Amino acid sequence: MERGQENCFLMTNYLGGFSAMTMLGSAARNDHALLMACTQAPNHRYHLLHRIAERVKIGETEYILSSQEFADGHREEGYRYLSCFTYEDTPVWRFQIKGLTVRKEIGMRNGANRIGIRYEICNRGQQAARLAVTPFFKFTKKGTEPDAGQELIRNGRQLTSNGLELYFRTNGEVSDIPNITERYYYSYDVCDGRQSWGRATGNHEILCSVNAGEETVLELVYEMEPSDETVQEIISDIKEYRNQLTEQAGFRSAAANMLVKSADQFIAKRESTGGDTILAGFPFF
Repeated sequence: MERGQENCFLMTNYLGGFSAMTMLGSAARNDHALLMACTQAPNHRYHLLHRIAERVKIGETEYILSSQEFADGHREEGYRYLSCFTYEDTPVWRFQIKGLTVRKEIGMRNGANRIGIRYEICNRGQQAARLAVTPFFKFTKKGTEPDAGQELIRNGRQLTSNGLELYFRTNGEVSDIPNITERYYYSYDVCDGRQSWGRATGNHEILCSVNAGEETVLELVYEMEPSDETVQEIISDIKEYRNQLTEQAGFRSAAANMLVKSADQFIAKRESTGGDTILAGFPFF
C-alpha cells in the first residue's frame, strides 16, 4: 500500500481542472480527485468526484478491487489484485482475480469538466461475475471538506449538492443506495502537516454482469456540461492530441517526448485576460 501511494498520475483539462490519484487509484490527499472541476479558468476549482469504490462478485464470493485508507484505521487492499499500472497518455490499471481480468482506463476531456472511465471485463473463469462501482463525491471548493449536513441528491442522471450540478451517463445498471459517508485518512497530507482526514458521500452504485467465458465493457461519464461524448471518444482524442504535441516538438528521445506532453498540462486558459497562463503546480504549488 505504501509503495503504491508514492506515485500519482495527473491529467489536466486546460481550464485549471484536473484528475489526479495515486497509482493504486486511492486518495492520499484531500486534493486527490477523479474530477476536480474548474468553473472559471484557471482557479475557481470545485472538488466533485473524489474516488470510486470497486468490487467484484464471482459466484458467491466478493472481492474488493479498490484501495483506500480510512480514518478508523482499516483499508481496502485491492492492490493485491493489481497486476499492472501504466501511464503513457492515459492511466490504465489491470486487475486479475480468479480468471477475471478487469482493465480500467480513464480520460479527461480537454476544455471541459468531463471525466470518462472505462472498464473492459474478460471472464475466463467458470462462474458468472459482477462488477459494482460506487462513486463518492465532495461537491466543495478545492481544499475544503463537505459540511456535516450537506445533502447529495440524485434525480435521474443529475446529481446536486451545495449549489453545484453534475451529470452522469453509463451503460451499466444504476441503483440507489442509502447515503454512505466515508471518512478517509490522507497519509501524504499528514507528511505535509495538512489535515489528516476527509470525507465524501455516495448515494448510487453502478452494476455490470458478465457470464463465464464472455467479455463486456462498462463505461461511465461524469460531467458538468451535458454531452453525448463516449468514453472512447474522450480517450482517443487525448491520445491524438498528445501525439500531435510530440510531432510538433520533433524530438527523437522518448524521455523528451514525455516531457513535452507533461509540460503541456501546465498551460491553462485564463478567462480574465482571454489568454493562456502557466500554472505552477497541481494539485497545489
